[in-house]
Amino acid sequence: DNNINVDGKNVGSVKHLNEKKSDSTVTNVMLDKGEHKITVTSSWGWIYLDKMSLEAAKGISEEIYKVSPELINPNATAETKALFRFLCDNYGKKIISGQVCDYGVNGPEFKAIKAETGKYPAMLGLDMMDYAPSRTELGAKGSSVDVAIDFSNKQGGIVNYCWHWNAPTEYLKDGKDENGNPRWWGGFYTRNTDFDIAKVMDGKDPEGKKLLDRDIAEIAKQLNKLEDEGVPVLWRPLHEANGSWFWFCCRSNADQEPVDAELMRSFWRYIYNDYKRFTIVQ
Repeated sequence: DNNINVDGKNVGSVKHLNEKKSDSTVTNVMLDKGEHKITVTSSWGWIYLDKMSLEAAKGISEEIYKVSPELINPNATAETKALFRFLCDNYGKKIISGQVCDYGVNGPEFKAIKAETGKYPAMLGLDMMDYAPSRTELGAKGSSVDVAIDFSNKQGGIVNYCWHWNAPTEYLKDGKDENGNPRWWGGFYTRNTDFDIAKVMDGKDPEGKKLLDRDIAEIAKQLNKLEDEGVPVLWRPLHEANGSWFWFCCRSNADQEPVDAELMRSFWRYIYNDYKRFTIVQ
């Protein structure tokens, strides 16, 4: 690996894979008109540099902004269809502002933004974390559903949910983490669990699968409450899925390697189909 720098700023890296001549490309480098100094510096290796060529990038095709407003679920609610149509109509034209805030318009982040700009964000980010069984059985109590209903129905805002999914209690480590917090408190982190999603998906851990189904059912209850109130949700339960810090994106605690793409796809499809069992149509 070798670094490419423009005027002292790194803009990417190139690789030399074998003894033969080969091309390596760096894309999306913005250059203002005028003179620039381009340098190649060693990172994890070295190269014989034969030449460097600059080519103008192709423009972005307008086709990428032509998104069909049709959802894959034919049973989607009218509110869900309307929200998705709104997103499609504004894609490539406008930016929808958003802010994660546990208490919605009554939270400190929303109040600060309102004070500085005179407006609230259009989108509210919330979490299903404290509805998971391994947290509620230890005293955690979720309140975000009530906040979401209020923000959607009274403020006309868009609700965005992630899920810091605590691993089932049976897979949580005892004691405290390196910061002195009980490990269940950060039970969504790989380092605090012994859960291996790969074993669940290939049938080697049937008990783990039952517990995942139980957790999914509990969150489905909350999503159904939102549906009953006419609140559409931008739902991303496996957020930050390309990392290994969350157990649901990691092969095992031992190696802490991110799951491969196909395993992640199969897990996602499983969750999607599992939620359909609970009549969620969004």
